[in-house]
Amino acid sequence: MAVQPAVADGVPVRWVDVAAPWLSTVGADSSGTEWEAAIVARVALRYDDEKADFVQDDEYETVLFPLTEQVDASRGIAVDYDDRDLRDVPPTPVAYRLCQAPLSTKTFFTRVQRDLIDAIVRERTVEILTNRDLKLFSRPGETPEAFAVRCQEAASNKSDEETAKLRDKYESKVTTLQQQIRTAEGQAEVLESEAKGRRNQEILGTAGSILGSLLGGKKSTTSMIGSVLGKAGTAAGRRSRTEASGKRLDVAESRIQSLHEQLDDLEQQVTDDVTAIGQKWTALAGNVTTMSVPLERTDVRVTQLSLVWLPVP
Repeated sequence: MAVQPAVADGVPVRWVDVAAPWLSTVGADSSGTEWEAAIVARVALRYDDEKADFVQDDEYETVLFPLTEQVDASRGIAVDYDDRDLRDVPPTPVAYRLCQAPLSTKTFFTRVQRDLIDAIVRERTVEILTNRDLKLFSRPGETPEAFAVRCQEAASNKSDEETAKLRDKYESKVTTLQQQIRTAEGQAEVLESEAKGRRNQEILGTAGSILGSLLGGKKSTTSMIGSVLGKAGTAAGRRSRTEASGKRLDVAESRIQSLHEQLDDLEQQVTDDVTAIGQKWTALAGNVTTMSVPLERTDVRVTQLSLVWLPVP
């Protein structure tokens, strides 16, 4: 057929450049001698998810070919075409092949556009990465490696925040123990000083007691022995007080040791808590999954829809 079939008003009509690289993909043939009708469409897509704070604009180009009375828009062939592939002047000579599609009716193209939008909304989604524990979502164009680094940084910050809360939990306990240790050590120093003084008194009080009696001019053996026995009794009293002082020092030192052990236990408990927090958030940082961001009809807009003649064998 040498005369172009009628096309509905307002529908752009184009002839493909035989050098277009996608011709064979859609079933056309650059060396074809006849030309058959197809619909070529460009569609703007916006994927958005408010919760994920995600917005990604995309473009989809498709060819519907061959055309029938009822076009299945879901069977469109995705291509990457350039406006220069579509010419507004027909080649010469040109022979047209008739098709069953009602090209002269506006409702046909309206229905195709509607069905195309429905098919895109139904079938096309974009996958993004998410870490729900950290409430993070990947950004448009972000690689899995970059998203993993961002998750690790967020988890590290969360770990630091939780670790900081331990200060309120343990600070008063540590301060109290440290004060008790300082007080106990001060008391022990006093007791140790007293114990040393009592031991010195005991030594000075008993050493040379017989010589002292003898040199003191006592001639009577009986009186000298009585004096020595008296001093021995006094010395025994001093030894008893020295032993009591030593026991109090032992108790004080035992308390100091106990307080240090409590402080060591508390430090180990803090260490365990900090380690557990770090391990928890490190594990959560790796809990990455994917989620689909769908399209809504309002997110899909056909920016170009043309009746295009393609060369066929």
